[in-house]
Amino acid sequence: MDCKNPKVIDNAHVAEKSEGEAWTLLKEASDERDITDFKEAVQILSKTAPDYTYPRLEKEFRKRGYNIYLIAMVRLIFSMGAACLVFTNTATGERSW
Repeated sequence: MDCKNPKVIDNAHVAEKSEGEAWTLLKEASDERDITDFKEAVQILSKTAPDYTYPRLEKEFRKRGYNIYLIAMVRLIFSMGAACLVFTNTATGERSW
C-alpha cells in the first residue's frame, strides 16, 4: 500500500528494542494476561517494525497462541485522556483492516 497521507506519531517515549525482544515481551505479557505490558510491547514492536498492520498482527498473535487478541472497533472518543494503539502505516482517515 502506498500511503499518501501518513499519520505523524511521536514514539520517542517508546523503548528501543529489537523485533525479537518485542515479540518476547509480547509473549510474556500474553502469558501473564497483562494488557498494559502487552500494549507497551505492541508499541515497541510498531516502532521497530512499522510494517506490521493490525490484521497482520492479529494473525500473528493467533498463530503464536497468544491469550490477547486485537478486535477492530470504530467509535468516537470525546475524552481528552483516551489512549489507543495507532500504527504509522495507515493514512489519516483510513482504516487498516
